[in-house]
Amino acid sequence: MTRPLLIGDFDDLSGFAFNPENPSGVKYLHSEPVRELKALLQRYGSPPVIPRGSREFVNASSFVTHGLASYEDDAVVSPKSTQIGRALTVWLHVSNACNLSCGYCYIPGLRKAATSGIAQHLMTPSLAHRAVEELLELCRENGFRRLQIKFAGGEPTLNEPVVMGVCEAAEKAREYSDIGIDLRMLTNGVFDSSYWIPIFKRHRIGVSISVDGAPAEHDQTRFTAHRVPSAPNSKSRIMRLGTWETVNKTISDMLSAGIKPYLLCTVTPKNIFSIREFVSYCQSNVVGFRLSPVRDNRSFAEPSVSEMMTDTLCAIYEDMGKHYPINMPIERFARFAEWNLNVKKDLACGSCRSTLSIDQVGRVASCQMRMNVPFGGIGTTTVSHAFHKIQLAPENKPLVTPGRKTGDCIACKWRYSCAGGCPEHTRDVFATADHSSPWCRLYGTLMPIYIRAIAQQLKRAVDHVHGNELARRHAKQSAPADRFASASLQ
Repeated sequence: MTRPLLIGDFDDLSGFAFNPENPSGVKYLHSEPVRELKALLQRYGSPPVIPRGSREFVNASSFVTHGLASYEDDAVVSPKSTQIGRALTVWLHVSNACNLSCGYCYIPGLRKAATSGIAQHLMTPSLAHRAVEELLELCRENGFRRLQIKFAGGEPTLNEPVVMGVCEAAEKAREYSDIGIDLRMLTNGVFDSSYWIPIFKRHRIGVSISVDGAPAEHDQTRFTAHRVPSAPNSKSRIMRLGTWETVNKTISDMLSAGIKPYLLCTVTPKNIFSIREFVSYCQSNVVGFRLSPVRDNRSFAEPSVSEMMTDTLCAIYEDMGKHYPINMPIERFARFAEWNLNVKKDLACGSCRSTLSIDQVGRVASCQMRMNVPFGGIGTTTVSHAFHKIQLAPENKPLVTPGRKTGDCIACKWRYSCAGGCPEHTRDVFATADHSSPWCRLYGTLMPIYIRAIAQQLKRAVDHVHGNELARRHAKQSAPADRFASASLQ
């Protein structure tokens, strides 16, 4: 099937366009190119395929350049490739213990609310060192030019020796290896910032912090649990302490040190009505965030919950299109799920193709959500051997070759934009990745609103720039502003 362009108008007759068949970004157009594009659509279909020798052949070049049309007999090529020759992403599960106890956590067998006695749940420095060596070898064998290591858990800051060891190994590897190495960390932000911030800076570690909406809702889900003495001859009791104050301080300290953390917020029925406040917090601190619907087996299946979350998120993004600062592009500062409208994606992530997970004892799996289904481990085999077993496993075929999927996604207008959502969540719910996302209805409803919000923010940015430019040109009696503006703010 061919997916037609999504086009929309604004009150001043300018508009926007997006090509779901071959995504290359949301395009904002002034009024004249809007009319020209509509004429092309009427004459040559959607997306327009311009015959060579036609009177529109030359004038259509701008639309072809921006991915909104193509020339007859030309191969359609995505502006940016998302194939794997390029980067391997590894979730390095350095700690199977966490100091928090979030109810929706999807990590299998995690030791939650850990305060002591966690040594047995931590990766050892020797295992981590071997993992880095084997990952570099996997990259060389499979043509990956970059290796992105994401420290994860549990809470990775509970295992400082391994984090430091991997950082040092990465520094040494950069000296002799032609494989580029990037370091990232996914943390809950509950750590001694005075100790860790210098480490982040010294080793150039990109940091993402998980949060749960506004302060009150965050504290209901993300808390530390402490056993405290009770009355004599009675059982001790558990006291919960919210972590927002600590996380807020961590964010503030990082910003003061010149580090921009990225905030990851899981949207749940418990915090959905606090998301607006969370968005305002991110705006006031000029930090980027990503909203992702909860990956459980219940929320999506309750019609009232699904409808509530869909309606609320649609309203939030509509508002951002009208009011979010033009120096904070929505696609970078207010992302949703795994969406990236600037590239054509047939899968939301690289699971089984360019992403894998290594747990605290060296077992290799396709994803952190699937660490209870390992395909080998360091010591018993190699990471490369386990990676190839992952790719050959019959149950992984829809992820290794997503072009062969047979589920509802293949006929969806947004197949290459939302790319089916988290594939491991889909597999967890439906026992197969060859199925539409559990959040399919939410995605399908929100996507056009998300696109329009991006376009509206672009329009406000263009109007601002052109307003200032026209004022300057009026003073100098110069030529009018350009007739065509497009692409994103990034």
